[in-house]
Amino acid sequence: AEAFQIDLPEEIVNRRSKVSWDGVCARGYARHGRDIAALIESAAEPLAHIGIQPGWIVDRVGQLARWERTTFGKDDKEVFAVYSLAHWLKSWGLERVSGCAWKD
Repeated sequence: AEAFQIDLPEEIVNRRSKVSWDGVCARGYARHGRDIAALIESAAEPLAHIGIQPGWIVDRVGQLARWERTTFGKDDKEVFAVYSLAHWLKSWGLERVSGCAWKD
């Protein structure tokens, strides 16, 4: 808004939001957190094999659902990344390390 304040109307530049984005996200995690955590847990073995700590991510989902502040703020990039990877693994039916062709 600051970069385009000359071109944007005053109503947009100084708009006051009724709901903060964080609140929208927290409600989303509160509503869907169990499903997100369940999908991540279903791929826990291959995720752990590649160095991801599924338990930490599942705990993070709970923190976001409770709108708790953490040392990382309210950033959920880690959750998005691991959820996406877990979904991809599940789409290929890869829920066990033995089902993957790992190369060193």
